[in-house]
Amino acid sequence: MLFDKIRKGIGGTLVVIVSIVGSILCAVIHIWTIIIAYAISGLIGALISLWFPFFAQIYWFFRMWSLTGTIKNNYCLAILVIIGIGIIGVIGFHLISYSSKEQDRID
Repeated sequence: MLFDKIRKGIGGTLVVIVSIVGSILCAVIHIWTIIIAYAISGLIGALISLWFPFFAQIYWFFRMWSLTGTIKNNYCLAILVIIGIGIIGVIGFHLISYSSKEQDRID
């Protein structure tokens, strides 16, 4: 019982932190993507990136990787960080929603 409260508390904390940090970082990456698209492809590329952020970020991730020759550039690392934050969020949701067999029998 105590373990369940601790687990749900940790999971809830993870979800709140990930929601805040993830939202801010996603907004920053979206703006960054539009700036990169405008600098490399012009206005049309920027508008397409504005309207389709998820696909644009995937495209520019691989394009920046190709242009720089390494995944260790700031844009690619920021995308990898947001993926990691998403994974942590999924773990947090799993911790909150997981119910032990003993708890199910008590209820």
